[in-house]
Amino acid sequence: RMANHTRCYHNKPDYQAIEDAVRLQFQSGEGAIQYVPEAVARANADILVEGATKRGFLELCNIKGREAARRYLSLAFESTYGEKPSDRELDHRMDRYGLNPCGEIIGRDFHCNLAEVHLNAIDPEDVEGQENAFYAAGLQVAALLQHEFIHERYQYSRSIDPIVGVSFTGLWDHLVHAFGSEWLDWMMKGCPEGRAKQLFMTSTAVRLRRWKAAAERGVKDYCEKRGIRTPNRITTVQPAGTKSLLTGASSGWHPPKAQRFIRRITLGVNDPLVPALLEYGYSVIPAQSARDDEGNLLDDIADPRVQEVLVEIPTEVSWANLPGCDEYDLAQLPVEAQWNLYMLVQTYYTTHNTSATIELREHEIETLSELIHTNIQENDGYISAALLARFDVDGGTFPRLPFEPIDKETYDGLMEIQEISRDPDADFLAILNKFDSSEWSIESVAGCTNAACIAKAEADERDGK
Repeated sequence: RMANHTRCYHNKPDYQAIEDAVRLQFQSGEGAIQYVPEAVARANADILVEGATKRGFLELCNIKGREAARRYLSLAFESTYGEKPSDRELDHRMDRYGLNPCGEIIGRDFHCNLAEVHLNAIDPEDVEGQENAFYAAGLQVAALLQHEFIHERYQYSRSIDPIVGVSFTGLWDHLVHAFGSEWLDWMMKGCPEGRAKQLFMTSTAVRLRRWKAAAERGVKDYCEKRGIRTPNRITTVQPAGTKSLLTGASSGWHPPKAQRFIRRITLGVNDPLVPALLEYGYSVIPAQSARDDEGNLLDDIADPRVQEVLVEIPTEVSWANLPGCDEYDLAQLPVEAQWNLYMLVQTYYTTHNTSATIELREHEIETLSELIHTNIQENDGYISAALLARFDVDGGTFPRLPFEPIDKETYDGLMEIQEISRDPDADFLAILNKFDSSEWSIESVAGCTNAACIAKAEADERDGK
């Protein structure tokens, strides 16, 4: 269940092949299913324009195979640039379906500069602010296009296929703030047909197109001013896990795990952040890797067998207390709703790929299989998505997961403990510098003498625990 792998199809699979793959991925970990021709087509957007030219390439890949598609690509290149491509460039173009580890950038022999707009930090009604943010992100990523690589294959790839990626995070937060609990209700019902679907999908598509255009303007303006080649694909969506935490954003396009949750972040046990976080009032516990000889989780961060720890951060999404938004269990979000939002982003914003992890239960396998199969058959833009089985089917879960949903009462209690334990005048940077510039041992800070531990003990005593 901890596997992370991708199954690639070089032509259109039938429904049964898709269902078998989805079922296998459901059983074996966070695997992905990739449709290669769509990735190659997107990576050749300068010569395979949307419409008949791109569809012709996709159908040729499916019907006659790679060599016929390669000849088609050569003709498209000649039609666009007035000369035949070299064999090296043609091979490069046909092999542009490699994905980086998070799945969001497509290409071959590439390094990519990424920028990320935090939508949750911008007023959903501030159109100008949104466009300025994406334009600035386009300028930022384009700067790396002037980098000179030492290795020839990377420099060659850059010269014929410059790659950048403008991403965003916090889309879910943005849409809840824009549309309120009505949108959330529609999503939780699986995006049913009707007036709500037309309204929400149209409005979302308009926003995505606007952001895409602004990002592309930024990159194009930078490149044209400096006389360098403009990339043929610019927009993408990263997983955006760690950076999203900086502003409290839901990751990428994904929904948060819950309105309130404990976020656990892994640190090395000797990281100076550990004592600083303890002194600042956070709970720090041994990580999943810290186990005894029988495989049981350890509880003491001062145990010499502990090499990694987890800092526990009580988190509340920005819209948790909006009217009507606290009544939904996001763990019950149907697979249809996840697919709907993912493909809206893939269709109207992304020109690379949209990093996606679709979570599903066993009874949803056939539903998702049909959605993937239909999209591939109709050439509607699917490239790759990771699939992850939900672990809460029987009400159980694994301990110390990165996200642990909690209710409002638990959240408020944890925040109260932090407020009790933390000096209101404490400066975190000063605390960090104290431990970062002097010797310290985990034993000296890990006992039940830190403020968070004392505060928790006092709170437990008051509650009779």
